[in-house]
Amino acid sequence: DYVIVVSTSEKIQRERVLKRPDMTDDKFNKILISQIPNTIKCQKADFIIDTSISIDDAEKQALNILEEIEQNERNRTWYRNHGLKSW
Repeated sequence: DYVIVVSTSEKIQRERVLKRPDMTDDKFNKILISQIPNTIKCQKADFIIDTSISIDDAEKQALNILEEIEQNERNRTWYRNHGLKSW
């Protein structure tokens, strides 16, 4: 299993969320309080997708992560097929 976190700066997150219909500062702050802090999520992640640049950039990051995961799984399969521990 892998953990992938999608993250951006607090400033950009706030700007994006407050553009949603019926969203207020108060609602947003309550949501943030109920969540694990972003810094902790990122520390626990195997991969982080930074969405602060653009959707296209985030998509490229996601595809690169998928390629890395696929390669890791191919390596694990090879090791297993040869009776070896992969790590």
